[in-house]
Amino acid sequence: MKPILVAITLMMLASTTQARPAADQSGVCYHFQDNDLIRKAPCVVSAGSGAGGTYASFEIGGHEYVTESVEQATTLNGEPAREFARDSFFNEWQAGAPDEPAMFCYQATGSRDSYCHN
Repeated sequence: MKPILVAITLMMLASTTQARPAADQSGVCYHFQDNDLIRKAPCVVSAGSGAGGTYASFEIGGHEYVTESVEQATTLNGEPAREFARDSFFNEWQAGAPDEPAMFCYQATGSRDSYCHN
């Protein structure tokens, strides 16, 4: 009986989910329209993860932007969106894994505007 209880306890401990916020980080946030930089400003990025997903929130020009990514689906302020990276020096799109340093960007489906942070 004891081995069964031990096995069940170990399985329950191994399958627990943790959600936790990361420490807020100061950075620079960007607003692009197509490839034109509209606004660049210092900002605070709040991020966290848990239960198979991640989130980040940041503010640009008095507007808060919240991104969530769960199982390959990304939203920006509740709308379907895509994630991509831009080079921090030339502001160019990066295909594949971003080189360091990179901006992490989000663009709502059908929108010309994208919002980035580093």
